Amino acid sequence: MATAVSMVKQGLMSKRQAAKTYGVPRTNLLDKVAGRVPEERTSPGTKPVLTSAEETVLVDYLKLMASIGYPVSREELLLEVKKILDIDGHSNLFKNNKPGKDWFYSFKKRHPDVSERTAMNLGHQRAIVNLAMVEGWYAGLYEYLKSEVQDYENLVKDPRRIFNADESGFPLCFKTGKVLASKGASHVYNVTTSNKQQITVMVCFNVFDDYLPPLIVYPGQCFRDTGLADFPQAMYGHSVNGWMDGELFVAWLQQFESYVTEKQISKPVL
Repeated sequence: MATAVSMVKQGLMSKRQAAKTYGVPRTNLLDKVAGRVPEERTSPGTKPVLTSAEETVLVDYLKLMASIGYPVSREELLLEVKKILDIDGHSNLFKNNKPGKDWFYSFKKRHPDVSERTAMNLGHQRAIVNLAMVEGWYAGLYEYLKSEVQDYENLVKDPRRIFNADESGFPLCFKTGKVLASKGASHVYNVTTSNKQQITVMVCFNVFDDYLPPLIVYPGQCFRDTGLADFPQAMYGHSVNGWMDGELFVAWLQQFESYVTEKQISKPVL
């Protein structure tokens, strides 16, 4: 099509002759020559809402997440696209800027190297962990670092550059065990909230006692006076249910980067 358009614009062929010679639809050729359709669009159908560069980033993201054991579902992908459309200010082509199944199937057609698979859950392996699994995990980690970090050998030999980060959730709705009650009572109830709210604490440190102030995540749309504000050696955040979310984690990573810089720890760190 690009060659046919070029031949017509240079006056070397008529539109009919170019369409026949290069085997392209004459109506599409007429639209491109007249400027009604961008020349770079070579596939029929509705123009994608994302640029080719944005879709390439999405595809790379999907492949990366799958490779590290956190594959993205269809719903999560559609929510990621919604975030892009919201931030970039694209015209609202979908309800609430969230695409549906038609966009998803078109996206898969444009990127045949992306497919839906049934993931195998590995949670039970926590209970059957063995030496071979641990060694295999570290072998995979070293291969990844080798491909991503230029001086990975110095990184893995420097314990000050290796941090351990973990979050713990403190549920606000507890499951109860046996309780004391009147003998013969047919039913005993424990009144609790019906949601899954919790307070989350994120901690991070290395073996040299470089300790990032913990991040405490409250549930709710805004902060409330809980008494913990008297603990100044901490960072605070909030989410609807008190769980860590993407926005909070990115903010935490920014604080972590500032902490590493302040402590003059060589980068990159793990």
